This record gives sequence, C-alpha cells and structure tokens, in this order.
Amino acid sequence: MRLLICMPHYSPWAQHLAVMLQSFGHEVHIFDFVDTSNSGYVNSKISGIVSDFERFKTQVSGIHLACPPLKSKLWYALYVRRFARLAREIQAEMVLTLYGGWFALLAYLSGVRPYCVYVVGSDILLSGPVKRRINRVTLKAASRVFANGEYLAAKAQKQAPRAWIEPLLIGINTRAFQLASPPSGPVQLICTRGFQPIYNNEAILRAVARFPSEAPEFRLVFTSGGEGIRGASSLADKLIRPDLRGRIEFWGGVSYARIVEGLHNSHVFVSLSRSDGTATSLLEALACGLYPVLSDIPQNREWVSEEAANGRLVTLDDDAQLADALLYAIRISCEGRRHAELNRALVHARADAEANQRRLAKALEVARASFSRIR
Repeated sequence: MRLLICMPHYSPWAQHLAVMLQSFGHEVHIFDFVDTSNSGYVNSKISGIVSDFERFKTQVSGIHLACPPLKSKLWYALYVRRFARLAREIQAEMVLTLYGGWFALLAYLSGVRPYCVYVVGSDILLSGPVKRRINRVTLKAASRVFANGEYLAAKAQKQAPRAWIEPLLIGINTRAFQLASPPSGPVQLICTRGFQPIYNNEAILRAVARFPSEAPEFRLVFTSGGEGIRGASSLADKLIRPDLRGRIEFWGGVSYARIVEGLHNSHVFVSLSRSDGTATSLLEALACGLYPVLSDIPQNREWVSEEAANGRLVTLDDDAQLADALLYAIRISCEGRRHAELNRALVHARADAEANQRRLAKALEVARASFSRIR
C-alpha cells in the first residue's frame, strides 16, 4: 500500500514509525512543512538531529517538504490543493497523519480519502476551543483514529463522540533500548524532554537547589535543546550552589544514538511534564530499566504505582517533594536496581513498537479495504 504520512519530519518517534511501516512492505511517503524559524527543540540547528534525518531519507520512498511563506497555522488550510495534487501524483492509497489538529485538518479539507489519524497527546490534551472543533470534525471523518494510550483515547472520544477511536501505543524500539548496565557511581539522572514550558524541566533544577550539602554523589544530564534552554542554564547558575552546579550538564540536543547511550549510562529518569500522551521518552527509560521520577498525571499512573514500587510520582509544583523523591532515587540506585527487570517487562509486554506497529499496519490495510468496498 502506498502511504502518505503527514508528520514532523525531524521527530525521532515519527521517523521510527514510518521506517517500520516501510519495512513491512508499504511504500511510504512523508509530507511536512519546513519550520524556518527552528522553534522546536528538535530542529535543523542540531547536528545529530540532521544526521538522523539524512539517514531517514534513505529509508522511506519519498520525502516532500513545503516551505510556507506565512508563519501561521492557516497555511495548513491554504495548502489543501497542493496536498491533494501530491496525493494524486504519488497515487496514495491512504493518508496517515501523525498528530490530529492541523495535520488532520489538511487531510480532511484536501478531500483525499481514506485517511487515518494518530493522536499523540498535545493535539488532544492541550487543544483550545478552535482545535477542539477541528478535532470533532476531522476525527469523525477519519476512517480510523489511533490514540497513544487509554487515557488519551478516552479524552479524544469526548472531543469526537462519533469517531472510531482505538488505543494503540506507538511504542519504542526495545531492541535499541536494552537493559542498562550503568557504572556503579556516581548515580546519573537523565532528562530527555525538551526545554519547552509543557515539559517543566526548570522544576528539576529548583528541586536540586534544595539538596543538602551531604547529598550523595550524582550527575544530572539534560539531553535536549529547546527555546527555554538558555533560561534554564541561567536559572541553574542562579539557584544552585557551585559544588552541585558542576554536576549538571546541558547537552543541547543530540542524535538518537546519543540518547540511547545516555540512557544506558543512567540510573534515574526524570520528567515533570505538565501533560503527556504516553511519553516515548518514558517508555525508552523504562525499557532500559531506569527508575523514573515523574509528575503525578494520569498518563504516568499507567506505568508507575506505589504498589509496584517501580518509580515515584510527584505532585506538580511541589519542589520540596520532588527534591525528596530525587534523593530517594539516588540512594536506592546506590543500593541496587530491583525495579529494572519489572520496568523493562512492562514496556516489552505493552509497548514494543514492532508488535504495535504491525497492528497499526493491519488496521490501515483493513481501513483501506473497507473504504474501497463502501465506495
């Protein structure tokens, strides 16, 4: 089947999904708009991201990028005819949008059918009045809607009650993210979330600033870049005393391979996101057996619980509680990693990308066949 996928072309998880579908025998074409402002935390200013994209271009059948003259989401609607022409030229048999919202609107307005939508998180959970109206129409018209987790599927169904929505985790490459064997010390904490307001990375810095002088040895690594990284670095300089500040590193954005390496050398994963679908970054860390310290939001409760003792959930905006949780995680990592096998098993059972994306491929084939019969 010839697939035209609308997706953020620099996104590692989206690239992996597209390559996986290509490996199943589909002809995959990618469509996206070029962000000339490089405003995201995954962009063309990061050499590792660019090298990953260059490799990605050789792994799919075609990549089609548009350079909008307007810095406005209205460009999605204005590009409708060109998108429809592209679909005809490559003889697309199915359009798949990775994200609802504006990508789904483009597919809907283009008249290209059938199309399916993969809602991921912010496209549903952070949608304002306008985007909720868009979702209600575009998700209903889609042949199938896939949601990255049970919680997200329920929220999407509320926005589009008549849409066909099923939960299907994107998952991660469990072969790449193997059980880690980090050095015994110092304990390394890692955060792979971008420096954007929704990810709330500054909370981690405020918590570290509360560490006592007798805190155990540790390193804290932030792998990603983003619009807020300079402010976060300045905040660290301002709040954190010199002996602790020297243990904190800002990598500023790295390749997929470097993310894997960073996780394999770490003990604790930290994410204080204010909202999420099922975070790919969390699944990657769990697959490596890391101990997670996470914001106490519904999506994270699907993976970490007090009963399982496989991580800690922390109330948002409670810096003292977060500091205590981080210190606890450092101490238990010094003593051993009893949680590691459990966390990896959770991901392997529910979020193995190859297994889940085979389900996706089959569902797309069924949706295509059903559309052909109806027509």
